[in-house]
Amino acid sequence: LWSCAAAIENMWLTARAYGLGMGWVTLFRPDDLAELLHLPEGVETLGWMCLGWPDERPPSPGLERRAWSKKLLVENLI
Repeated sequence: LWSCAAAIENMWLTARAYGLGMGWVTLFRPDDLAELLHLPEGVETLGWMCLGWPDERPPSPGLERRAWSKKLLVENLI
């Protein structure tokens, strides 16, 4: 799982370097997603990613605009 999480992060960083948007679809619970995709028993999902050219450039991240999260100071994270 950690290797997959690192791959997702690397994919996101590469996408951003090329101006692509990448998002983590959070509308599905893991069991619902497995059923939707007809995944075999025992497959564990980390998430459903969307990747593409953004239609718009919002002034701030969606989670921040909807008060789900707020930007943290980098000094507090290091």
